[in-house]
Amino acid sequence: MSRRGIALAVLGVWAVAVALLASRSINRDPVEVLAIAALRIQPRSIYYTIERGGAVVGAASSEIDTLTTRIIATDYVEGVLPAADSTLDLRLRARSTFTRALSFQEIRILLQTPGDSLTVMVRRASADLLRVTGDRDGRMLGTQDIEARDPVFMPQWAALPLMLTQEAREGSSMTVRILDPRTRIARETPLRIAAESLFVVVDSAAFDARDRTWVPALRDTVRAWRVTGEGLPPTFWIDIAGRIVEAEDAGGLRLRRTAFEIAFDNWRNRRRRPAQPIAHSQ
Repeated sequence: MSRRGIALAVLGVWAVAVALLASRSINRDPVEVLAIAALRIQPRSIYYTIERGGAVVGAASSEIDTLTTRIIATDYVEGVLPAADSTLDLRLRARSTFTRALSFQEIRILLQTPGDSLTVMVRRASADLLRVTGDRDGRMLGTQDIEARDPVFMPQWAALPLMLTQEAREGSSMTVRILDPRTRIARETPLRIAAESLFVVVDSAAFDARDRTWVPALRDTVRAWRVTGEGLPPTFWIDIAGRIVEAEDAGGLRLRRTAFEIAFDNWRNRRRRPAQPIAHSQ
């Protein structure tokens, strides 16, 4: 074979290899893509004030823990929050378990109010089914099966796959399967990054002995992206890791990222002193 023939053969093999690699990248299984992207998840706890009409009405936390074989995401909320035409003093804890490839395994939701306790468990029953069980104060409430192929996410974690697998820029989009725990329906939901902005959030707190309250000590600048999609709050800003920076639902409840002491210690101390005015904290 001539030198030219050898060169053409080499170029031909190279072209075929590139085409195969491109085809593999384009046609890669979404589950495989998500499994690779999940390696970027880092353990972290984030805290929020819950506000309504400019007043603090509760506190919340969001935690991700990465174990050898599992990823555990825990959300906690406490506060006096609106319910129908009144308010409800509640504690809510939701503990979600995923495999290291972000395959959903289960979520346990515990809702406690004065004199009442409700537990809802959603478990993966098969590749296509989730099984929902519930009990109130130890009494079983029944079982329901929901069609939901993997991967599936709760609303608060729905933006994770978008941020882990797409370039974070305005216009980026991805269809994510979201399970609404209220309606118990899992649906394919197109998510889209609609805007980008910078937020200044409280990074740490200092105790003000005069007012006996925690105040901002250091602040940090966080770049965030506004994600839109059915099932998400109308205002839903997340950081590069897919974690909420600020969100507001249709009823005017707002989550605002802050330091632990400002979120929880201030809220709990104010509840012990209800006669004092509630200060607005970021």
